[in-house]
Amino acid sequence: MGVTGSRLSSLRRSAQARVRLASPPRRSPALTAFLVVACAAAVAAGSTRIASASDRIPAASEARWREKLEARREMMLQRLHAYWLAGDFVQNPDPSGGPGHFILDARGKPCPLASIIERSGRGDLVEEAARKNNNVKVVDLRDGPILEWILESGLTQEECVLIQRPSLSGEDAASMAKRQQESKRLRDDLARIEQTLRQSTEKSLTISVKRMMAAERAKNTARI
Repeated sequence: MGVTGSRLSSLRRSAQARVRLASPPRRSPALTAFLVVACAAAVAAGSTRIASASDRIPAASEARWREKLEARREMMLQRLHAYWLAGDFVQNPDPSGGPGHFILDARGKPCPLASIIERSGRGDLVEEAARKNNNVKVVDLRDGPILEWILESGLTQEECVLIQRPSLSGEDAASMAKRQQESKRLRDDLARIEQTLRQSTEKSLTISVKRMMAAERAKNTARI
């Protein structure tokens, strides 16, 4: 028996309906563009959140170090102040005369920088440095325990160079008058240096924190 015209039309409509149900819905160009932009924005937002979280880690570390180094720096400056105020300055043990740098004199009296290091509880560093080279200059140091101490002191190496003042030695300061003149010179120098260091605290702390964090990164890299 043949299929009637109305029956054939009904079958065609049913087949077309099944095709439409099986096919994915068509999206307008505007909708497609919107979805692309929305997806890109979501990815960008996720990346921003990840970057923000990672940025907070070094920022928090920097803040902690700045707080620690600021407190330590103040203690070092107080110790420097006490040293020059006492006026019992180191006497260069070199008998050849002339100004010179040194760590300890014949009495065991430390230079200004060595005094600060001793009073921070690291007298062992002073004794070791004096034993190896009593005339060592901080400006010449490139590594070693003294530089490690400076790194955590809140002072910069450049500032420690200023603190390590040269003193007269031998017969140059043998007379009482000469010794008094030398003491006054050292007292005035160190008082001026303390004032300079206090005025440059913010700048110096920024430098100290950067150097400390760079040292931390280097240590962490070495452990990997």
